[in-house]
This record gives sequence, C-alpha cells and structure tokens, in this order.
Amino acid sequence: MSDFGENLKWFLSDVENADKDQIEHCLFDMYGETIHGFDTSCEVDLRELCGAALKRIELLEKKVEEITERHTRPTLDIEGGEV
Repeated sequence: MSDFGENLKWFLSDVENADKDQIEHCLFDMYGETIHGFDTSCEVDLRELCGAALKRIELLEKKVEEITERHTRPTLDIEGGEV
C-alpha cells in the first residue's frame, strides 16, 4: 500500500472534485504533470487512498496528543513543588 507521500492531499482534493463518472469500481484515473512539464497519469485505488489518509490522520492525532500531554504536565520548581 502506498502512503502517497507529500501528494496525499493533492490526490484527495482531485478525487473530491471529480465527476461521479470518473470513478469506476473504486478506481480513479489521476492526471498531472511531472516536474519537467510532461503529462502523466496513474490509476489510484480509492481504498488505498482512504487507507493512507486514515493512517496519516491517526499519526497526526497521536502527535497532537503527545504534544498536548507534554505541555499540560505540571512543571516542578527548584524546590520540587508544582508550579
């Protein structure tokens, strides 16, 4: 399964803006351009795309939770009491 890298949001946006007739049997044809200006295309399985998005969301939620936990822990002063 692909994680779609930095292009995940672009792929999701493209699917969101697609016409219903562009999606067939959970597959979607994506069209774009390479960094060198050449036209390119690929077929994306929407189940893989959704799976990659779910994993990214879960990872980011976990990071937010870790950061929040770090910043909400009581800190200790020099005397060892809570501040």
